[in-house]
Amino acid sequence: MPPDPALVGHLAIRYRIEEAAALLQDYPFVANSQMMGMLDSIGFEHEQSVSLVAFVPMAYLRALLAREGTYFPATCIFYNHKGEEWLVALDKQPIFEAAASYARYDIARGMLQEHIQGIILRSCEFAQINTLLAGGILADELALEPGEFNVDGEDLALEPEPEMDQPSSAWWKFW
Repeated sequence: MPPDPALVGHLAIRYRIEEAAALLQDYPFVANSQMMGMLDSIGFEHEQSVSLVAFVPMAYLRALLAREGTYFPATCIFYNHKGEEWLVALDKQPIFEAAASYARYDIARGMLQEHIQGIILRSCEFAQINTLLAGGILADELALEPGEFNVDGEDLALEPEPEMDQPSSAWWKFW
């Protein structure tokens, strides 16, 4: 009996997510454009590389904060260097759905803090949370707007901007 195509497709996506998560955690300070290029170079289609770099960090951040009462929108915004932007429904994205499932599994099995940190710091929602917390919003009152992701990968700020207020502690280190 031949394998079920749906199962084969699911396993292929999960394998891609595992590969992307490993690269994201191993190279936390590589710009998004470079990370997309790394994924492209190992055989990913570019559109898939973009989705993985956008969605895997979001999925890990959401899995990490699942019990904290944080409101996460069901969408995000993709934009490019031409100023074009489009709303992306996350529940319609197989890579996001699979990444969310894998992130919950990976965190539940005891993923190392530095590996989680290497992934979530890249999330387009992470900076938004920092800004809200620095502005005095309590962690259990967080309600995010749709995160914005540059599909060209050109705007990743890996170091905090000097003028941006920072929370007094690393809020994501609660585990």
